[in-house]
Amino acid sequence: GVLLDGFERIERALATDGVKQVEDALRQEFYVLRATAGDWAAWDDTRDFVLGKNPGYTDANLSAQSLATINLNFMACYDDERKQLFLVCTDLEEATDVPCSESLGHALQATDLLFQHSAANDAKVGLIRLPDGIAQVASWPVTNNEQELPIHGTLMIGRYLTQTQMDRLS
Repeated sequence: GVLLDGFERIERALATDGVKQVEDALRQEFYVLRATAGDWAAWDDTRDFVLGKNPGYTDANLSAQSLATINLNFMACYDDERKQLFLVCTDLEEATDVPCSESLGHALQATDLLFQHSAANDAKVGLIRLPDGIAQVASWPVTNNEQELPIHGTLMIGRYLTQTQMDRLS
């Protein structure tokens, strides 16, 4: 009766608090992911690479160590016609380059929302089910350092959810 009702209210409150904590944690991770995508996409070097004016960009910037340092499993870049210019993948535990699955590239390219940018700072962030698992993804339009139009392409970054994170979400 009354005691059981009290326990149920406490359980519901704890469950609600748990969900709120997970939502807050995801919101914080999305904030960081969005900012990271913006740092890379709204950068003259990235814009110049997309325009074909910076051929050394990938060698200079996309080492496994650099992606592991910013906690990314993958980064992809597309021109304004959605042609993939690069897709790099990293094993975060080993901080080593790993081959990207062909299905990852296809899945990213097929996700229309990731390419829909109405402004120079119009980022998209969220969870996406990819062939290799569920990932936190951010996409950002490629512009210059000042985030001015025109948009020259799209940069995407992502981090797969770990089993520990998945357990917390379920």
